[in-house]
Amino acid sequence: MIKDRVVQWVLRHTDVPPVGVDISDRSIKYMRIAQGRPVAIEAFGEIEIPEGVMVSGEILREEEMIGLLRDLVRREHACFRGGGIVASLPEEKSFLRSLRLENVKSQDIGDAIRWEIEAQIPLPVENIIYDYDVVPGSPAESRSINAVLTAFPKALVESYVRMFTSAGMPLAAMELESQATVRALVSDFETSPARVIVDMGRTRTSFILLAAGEIIFTTTIAIGGHALEESIGTVLGVGPEEAARMKKEVGLAKNASEGKIFSALIPTVGALADELQRTIQSYQNHLVHEPGAHGDIVEILLSGGDANLSGLDTYLASVARIPCRRADSFEALRFHIGDAIPPIAYRESLGYATAIGLALRGMHRS
Repeated sequence: MIKDRVVQWVLRHTDVPPVGVDISDRSIKYMRIAQGRPVAIEAFGEIEIPEGVMVSGEILREEEMIGLLRDLVRREHACFRGGGIVASLPEEKSFLRSLRLENVKSQDIGDAIRWEIEAQIPLPVENIIYDYDVVPGSPAESRSINAVLTAFPKALVESYVRMFTSAGMPLAAMELESQATVRALVSDFETSPARVIVDMGRTRTSFILLAAGEIIFTTTIAIGGHALEESIGTVLGVGPEEAARMKKEVGLAKNASEGKIFSALIPTVGALADELQRTIQSYQNHLVHEPGAHGDIVEILLSGGDANLSGLDTYLASVARIPCRRADSFEALRFHIGDAIPPIAYRESLGYATAIGLALRGMHRS
C-alpha cells in the first residue's frame, strides 16, 4: 500500500514487468507496460463484472470472480505470462488516518503506531493488515512526528489473495487504489501542493486529498455513473440505454432538452459536490495546519470513467471555488514514453488511471 512496503507477496523474481489489475464492483481493467527506451503500453483492456459479484469492494461470489479472472488469463495469455500482477485493494474498505505522535523516538514509531491502531481503527489489531509512513517534514528525532496509517481488514486482503492465486495470477504486490491513482496522475507527488482528486467510477466516487508527498485523507461515496443514469431514467421515464446516451451526449448542459436532463442530474451531482466540500473543509479546518502541509488546496483533478460528464469540471469549480480540470492519466507515464502517442483515447484513459498507476508500481518494484 503506502510506499510499497506492505502486503507484498513476491512469488517470483523476473525481469518481466507485472500487469496492473484494477478491480471495481463492475469491471476489471488491466495494463501492462513493456520496459525499454522508451517504454510502451504493451497491453490493456477491460471486462465487465456482473452485478452482485462484487459489492463495495467485497467479493460476494468468489467462484464466479475466479472464473472471470481465469477466462481473462486464458484469453490474454501473452499479457499475463511471466511477471505476475500488481493489484488494487478497494478504497471503501480501507482505514486511513493522519496521526501525530508526541515524544516518540524513531526506533519506537512502530510500537507507537500499534497503540494508535487500538484507538483509531474499529477492529482488533490481529484482524487487520496495516502500514504507515512518516510524513515529510517530521524529522525522525523530533518531539512530534506526523504519520499516515493505512489499514485493511485481514479477511478482505486474504480473500483477494485467495482469489488471485486460484485464478493463476501470481501476486507481486497489492496496494490501495488511491496510491496507484495518484502515481499515475501526479508526476510531482513529493513536492505537490494540496490537491483533491475526484475519482468517479461506475458505482462510487472516491475523494483523495494529497499534500506534502502523502495521501492524507480519502473517502468514498456510493455515487457514480450508474446513479446518474438512474436519475435520468427516473425523471425522464427512459430506459437504461437511452439514459446512458443522454448522460454521455448532453451531460450538465442547462439548455439542452429544455433543461430536463440538467434538472435530473443536479440532485445527484449536488450530493457529490457536497462531499467534495466536506473534504475541502476538513483539510482547511484541520489538516492544513499540520507540519509539512502546503497551504490551501490549489486544484481539483477529475479522473475515472465518469469524469467525462460534460460540465462536471465547471460545476465543481463553481461550487468549491477552486480550479477544476480533468486529469491526464498519462502524466507520470509521459516521462517514460517520450513523444509516443498512447494507444488509448483520452476519454477512455480517464478510467484507466488506477491500472496505469499499478503498472507503474510494477516497473519500479524492488
